[in-house]
Amino acid sequence: MAKEHIVVVGGGHAGFQAVTTLRAAGFEGSITLIDQDKYYPYQRPPLSKAFLTDALPPEKLQFRTPDFYSRKEISLRLGEVVVRVDALGHRLHLGSGETLSYDQLLLATGSHPRTLSVNGRSLEGVLELRNLSHAVDLATRMQGMKRITIVGGGYVGLEVAAAAIKRGCHVMVVEREPRILARVSSEPISQYMQSIHEANGVEFRLGEQVIAFVGSQKLEGVSLSSGEIIPADVALIGVGVVACDQLARQAGLTCHNGIVVDEFGRTSAPDIFAAGDVALHPAMNGEMMRLECIQNANDQSEAVVNAMLGATDKPYRAIPYFWSDQFTSKLHSAGFLNPDSKGLIRGEPARDSFSILHRDKGGSLCGIETVNAQRDCRAAISLIRDCMAVDFDLAKNAQIPLSACVAIQTLSKVHIA
Repeated sequence: MAKEHIVVVGGGHAGFQAVTTLRAAGFEGSITLIDQDKYYPYQRPPLSKAFLTDALPPEKLQFRTPDFYSRKEISLRLGEVVVRVDALGHRLHLGSGETLSYDQLLLATGSHPRTLSVNGRSLEGVLELRNLSHAVDLATRMQGMKRITIVGGGYVGLEVAAAAIKRGCHVMVVEREPRILARVSSEPISQYMQSIHEANGVEFRLGEQVIAFVGSQKLEGVSLSSGEIIPADVALIGVGVVACDQLARQAGLTCHNGIVVDEFGRTSAPDIFAAGDVALHPAMNGEMMRLECIQNANDQSEAVVNAMLGATDKPYRAIPYFWSDQFTSKLHSAGFLNPDSKGLIRGEPARDSFSILHRDKGGSLCGIETVNAQRDCRAAISLIRDCMAVDFDLAKNAQIPLSACVAIQTLSKVHIA
């Protein structure tokens, strides 16, 4: 094992976690981290939040200073593109024409933004946000722009909306669904967050689709299905992401909405693993899931690296966990949610702190959404992981800790038995 060469493709959270875990676990072989980004590996969450409002220099987002990689003997290949994986020959073909051999390969290629195939997409001022270069461009434009239209009412779009308001911009959010956060949150969360945004000056066009971006060379407006044209200096497209699984598909790996892996991150090809946004893996509830969140990228990558080093006693079983900061509201969600289901409200939305508990078909706690109630979220994760029952009548009372609801019910069951 000491003489092996492990290559990691992708320098995001999963890729960085992989190389650091390898060295922390005592791996003494060669490590190469390849990323097409020109920047040293960096954090993604601030790109739609603090980086846009606080004038942070790019180096503030770095996971580690550049000397970390030399000290840990990690070979960084920044600005490099892998164009082909030769799975049989254990070789990577780079855009430069160079080939690179590997003993084991981890694909942590992440995801890329969905685009809109409409007229005017290539106009100056029509942007997307997925990497630091995109964020630098958007932050620079925010210094002088007056009007921004955000296409998509998901987490990223709403985070950018909050940042743009703080920068003094007029903000319009266009969402084709009848409510914001429709794919990821229940209706009470959507309603609450819309009210918070509107109170801060954000305007919404719900149930509308963008049919064109208008302008000669630069963006001047956004044309909607209703016939309205919204004046705009900048338009940001935030309509979700797609797994970057092209390399895997070309290499003949099994893919379906991402690279299909088992509970140890193993793909259908020997010595090739995958982790992070790109990996479709078995979740705790038995379903195959591809999670687009930082927690999964970190945790799964660590688990997969341990499997690469021979430890297969701890299969990875993810509990989805997401978070988002918008204005003064901190949203957290965990578990397995059906956004269209009716959950149990715990606490008072009017007091800006509440949770929504979700039950599965058997009546057990399967997920939670919280606004400014992170303690509830932490408790729920433990309950879901330990398959504990919850007394939902007690849980309605936010004065009773969620963990205590379980303890009381469990004692009651023991007493009855």
